[in-house]
Amino acid sequence: MITHLSGKRFYFFPHSVVLDVQGVGYEVMCSKKTLSTLHSVEASLAINLWVERVQRGDLVHIFGFLTLEEHQWFRLLLTVQGMGPRLCLKLFDVLTPQQLFGALHTQNKKPLVAVEGIGEKLALRLVTELKNKTPPFLETPLNPHRPTADSPLKEGPNPSFCVEEDQVFQQTVFQDVFSALWRLGYEKSHVRKVLLPLEDTSGEPSYSFEDLLRVGLSRLSER
Repeated sequence: MITHLSGKRFYFFPHSVVLDVQGVGYEVMCSKKTLSTLHSVEASLAINLWVERVQRGDLVHIFGFLTLEEHQWFRLLLTVQGMGPRLCLKLFDVLTPQQLFGALHTQNKKPLVAVEGIGEKLALRLVTELKNKTPPFLETPLNPHRPTADSPLKEGPNPSFCVEEDQVFQQTVFQDVFSALWRLGYEKSHVRKVLLPLEDTSGEPSYSFEDLLRVGLSRLSER
């Protein structure tokens, strides 16, 4: 299975880009936001995309994403009835992975219905079926070599994307939630201010991972 493509942009269609990968052209369907970013990349530079192959009937399409987060959410979203691949791309034009995660885990349908094609019923299905699901990228260390939304070009290691153990928290559940919220894009200083008052180091942890994550997201959304 192809999960990653690296090549130079060759041609743009309204909803896709053709990547030249060692002389072979791959048409990759992307969100408008992603295509806008790729348009700004110099034609001589290589582009990295996470990709997912989707087959519907006799048709096969490749969908591309600038970040691993979007790619992993795309896979999760497709498990919900009514969420087709093109609708997922529309969602990514409106919501970042961070905002999507927050909406699902706080069961807030309002950001979801702001996406063209998602009504109240589908939004309810999304928050119901995905509220307790976590994409694999939150459960494993970040790869310092992976491209990000701010840097879709092919480049070397960037130490700023390595997971750093935060020594402020003593309980494992707080360390884990701190790491998860940071990976979602929240500033470390903001996460510390939200979580520190909740940690009671005198006894057993009073929060599960899911409960603490939900509280953290709720308080961060108020900032």
